[in-house]
Amino acid sequence: MLSITDTHAQMTPTTAAKQPEATGGQHFSEQLKAAIAEQAQASADEAKAQFESQPPMTAEEPVQDARETLLEILQMTPAERIRYTLLKEMGLTEESLSKLPPEERERIEALIEKEIERQLGGGDNTAEKATQAWQL
Repeated sequence: MLSITDTHAQMTPTTAAKQPEATGGQHFSEQLKAAIAEQAQASADEAKAQFESQPPMTAEEPVQDARETLLEILQMTPAERIRYTLLKEMGLTEESLSKLPPEERERIEALIEKEIERQLGGGDNTAEKATQAWQL
């Protein structure tokens, strides 16, 4: 058996690229391609397993959620709808609002109250201005 130094001593740069490596009779590039293909297959198998482990989502679920939300909004009083809309524009929910520090929550509650009075009482500012004031 030839040692690595003996093998390389007999090869020129041109013949070295044409000679198979000692491991398994494959060129390095073939070994690399095989390793990459094997890794890609393992990644694909893992992704498939993760996808298959999730419960299937039906097309009906998003529609049902939208219906429920619409029904909730339709059952709200005008003041509740204004409050809901403003909180949504601010990226908040009633739950997240309740978790804010008292000073910030009071400031938001005041903005909401002003907007409700404006819309139901006949002011001239928009809900957008109230939302922008909150973001300052």
